[in-house]
Amino acid sequence: VLNIADFQPATIAQVLSQTPSSVRFVAPPATRRFLLRGVRVIDHMPGDLRDFARRKDSCDCGQPTPVLRFVFSLLLHDGTAFLPVVLANEEAEQFLNGLAPRAYREEPEAATQALRFVLSTLWTDGDDATIAGDPPRVSGAAQFACAIESFAVGDAGAWLVRYRVVQTRLRA
Repeated sequence: VLNIADFQPATIAQVLSQTPSSVRFVAPPATRRFLLRGVRVIDHMPGDLRDFARRKDSCDCGQPTPVLRFVFSLLLHDGTAFLPVVLANEEAEQFLNGLAPRAYREEPEAATQALRFVLSTLWTDGDDATIAGDPPRVSGAAQFACAIESFAVGDAGAWLVRYRVVQTRLRA
């Protein structure tokens, strides 16, 4: 459950000014949490929704067992700036209203319908013409709020800040 007090309300421009993603840090920067309101999804990666779920090795019992996990990113825009955010694993499943990842590439096209339906709430304000896998249009994309947190990637003296969506669930 999202505790709003843990997240600083901000625009994307404010987020980037406080934790710039283009600056290299000598040490991993502290994690920062923000609440974005009025953001729109204007693109997604990978470009094909069938690639949103990937096989990852899980090694709980000594032998790797492939498990399916969601791993994708969304490009957000709020009128002040653009911000790529990552969604992965359980946080991605929560964001997608509990939808379980499937091997969409290996299944008939109809298998992606549940994923398309959940994501359609982001693409448009009721017009489902753009949910066939095409990136959404800025003018028609629905606004929503989400919680994000920064995280560091890199190693010894070359840390970069990236952002992930946390504790956020799309409205059904």
